[in-house]
Amino acid sequence: MFLSFFLLTGDNALAEYSDCLIQGQVLSQEKGRAACLIRIQDKLLVIRKSKNKKLDLPGGNADKNEIAQCTAYRETLEEIGSAARVGRLLYKKLANQDQEASYIFHCMLIDDLNLQSSVSKNKEIDEVLLIDPMTLKKEDFVKGLKKVQKLFQEVEN
Repeated sequence: MFLSFFLLTGDNALAEYSDCLIQGQVLSQEKGRAACLIRIQDKLLVIRKSKNKKLDLPGGNADKNEIAQCTAYRETLEEIGSAARVGRLLYKKLANQDQEASYIFHCMLIDDLNLQSSVSKNKEIDEVLLIDPMTLKKEDFVKGLKKVQKLFQEVEN
């Protein structure tokens, strides 16, 4: 299921990206935390973190030299057990002294989602849920709930 893509980078050099699916082109060579916003009809796919029991988008930290789009793909696959096609960049938070840059991409599942089997494969995750994000309270979500709700309303199924 893994594909390799040869894409032109900003400096017109040919670069190879494997083990991630990118819809379109590489948006940039920037690296940082990345997540997938996955809308399935009127529901948002979220994970419940084992550590703090809060909900979050599937995503996480970049591996060494990994671009943000590939981070979103890999982390989503690891956390929910299903591959997603990484689409357009929805949100970017610039890095500062205390935090690296973070990105949210619109993603679409390409594998069937099995909510029960997803959890048993990842000790960091208690649950994978499909939920109406407009019913969530600020205290239910790790952080940035209002931003996620706004982005959810902007993306298509």
